[in-house]
Amino acid sequence: MTNQDYIISIYRYYSKFVPKSVLSNLFQQPEISRNAGYSELVAEIMAQPDTHVVSEIGTFIVSANDKYIKDTVKNSTGVVLFVEYGQFSFNPIATGGVTEKLGITVAREYNIANNDNLNEALLMNECDNIINGILEQMRADQEELEACGLMKLITFPADIYPVDPVTFNDRSGWTALFNDEKNVL
Repeated sequence: MTNQDYIISIYRYYSKFVPKSVLSNLFQQPEISRNAGYSELVAEIMAQPDTHVVSEIGTFIVSANDKYIKDTVKNSTGVVLFVEYGQFSFNPIATGGVTEKLGITVAREYNIANNDNLNEALLMNECDNIINGILEQMRADQEELEACGLMKLITFPADIYPVDPVTFNDRSGWTALFNDEKNVL
């Protein structure tokens, strides 16, 4: 059996878009209750260059835990970058033998009662620029990775949908849905 660390690779990759101050606030697990590899992964993530940081991101979530997601979004500040992993498919004899269905959401607080249409357009435009910037960086990173043929960060096209403020704790923005592929080693 191989250990591919698929979830960890998702966390590691998308953390490069998050300011270090936001990341350092996330890593609060007491030493006594940390899982194996926690401290090493924190050190690796914090050592990443700030080349691709999106300064507007104030909250970073990589989770499939509904309660954690709801609580974190509810208490978020600034732009939320939410990476949702879901279905995996595994085919040990195929190139790109592991396919993951992923969603990334970029949203920010939107108060329907105290907002007008122009303000909404500006908010949606900001979130659109951020999510498209992340997708474009994924395309650029993928071109670098294609030489080794081990993974595709994204299979295009990505479908992009508006976030429903009612279901996302009064946050509005965009969600991109896509697949990524990794070879089984």
